[in-house]
Amino acid sequence: MMSRPDYAELFRASPVVHPAFTAPRDGAAIVGRDAYGRCDLIRWRTGADLEEGSEPYWARYDTDEEFELVAWIPSPLTAEQILEMYE
Repeated sequence: MMSRPDYAELFRASPVVHPAFTAPRDGAAIVGRDAYGRCDLIRWRTGADLEEGSEPYWARYDTDEEFELVAWIPSPLTAEQILEMYE
């Protein structure tokens, strides 16, 4: 099992930080930061991924808990690495 990266450290080390409105809404994993400075691996939940009648939202990748995105950076993890991390 792969260990979880320090997302806050990755965020601090990133040369470019993007505003929330530019984040990809295609379900791709990104590293997000909220207004309190918390960082996590997140994704845009939409479509078949939601319960019927639910609205799309930013969610933590591991729990699907809602995440109030204010800024983001690309995830350094591949899809395979993410799957391995959550095995």
